[in-house]
Amino acid sequence: MIALTEAVWFSASRWFPEDGFVRSAFKVIAALLLLPGLGSSAGAAEGPAPAGGTVVVTSSPPGARVALDGRVKVAGVTPFTIVELPVGRYALSSREPGYAVSGGTIDVLPLGHVDVAVEMRRKGRFGALTRSLLLPGWGQAYSERENARIAYQVGVGLAGLVGAAAGINYAIDRSDFDDAEAEYRDAIGRGEDGAEEWRKARNAHRNLQRSADIVMYSGIAAAGVWALNVLDSVFLFPHFDVLPMSENYSLNLKADNGLRLELARAIR
Repeated sequence: MIALTEAVWFSASRWFPEDGFVRSAFKVIAALLLLPGLGSSAGAAEGPAPAGGTVVVTSSPPGARVALDGRVKVAGVTPFTIVELPVGRYALSSREPGYAVSGGTIDVLPLGHVDVAVEMRRKGRFGALTRSLLLPGWGQAYSERENARIAYQVGVGLAGLVGAAAGINYAIDRSDFDDAEAEYRDAIGRGEDGAEEWRKARNAHRNLQRSADIVMYSGIAAAGVWALNVLDSVFLFPHFDVLPMSENYSLNLKADNGLRLELARAIR
């Protein structure tokens, strides 16, 4: 039993022991954040805190990290039980590598009992493929490869910017060529040789062709990056480990006569 009289934060990375039951207990309850003043002498003077509720958190498959955030913040590895959790509304979230993010809210009532079953949906190649078809880099973000997502989105973005700029130049060059061609025809119509007008028209046509080529090549580049992003999402989809099995632990929060934290391992 650990006596607590003020807000406490447990950091999993700093406080995990090397092995044994204490490590497993801290693995289940990775973080506990209490509101300032909870269990303090000022709060005790106002009278006993209302009885909390019990929350049982499970997941399919078990071994998922689930966090409850409300009057207190508790994170654990399923399955685990929280006894005498302060009443109120809690936001529930779960995030595991290789699984879709899930969440929701629960209401804890005095002496109430809440069963929370989190359905962990495993990510797959098909999900990455469909996302990459719709938007380059989305499939890589789905498969949690941030560097690849950035690379594909930057590649397609740059090709699109170059193509857009070339498209504007193409419209300008097209107008210049039409004007030069009209001047050449007018010169011929007036019986002139039109040599100067012909040179202008030829230069305008070269600029027009150059802009058209840039538009075409930038489109090909964007399509190539898009296609590569689709192939990447399927053939380079990472392997995610399955969730580890975890024992069932219980966390007991009591706010009478100061706050006490009790960790107990279920015996099966």
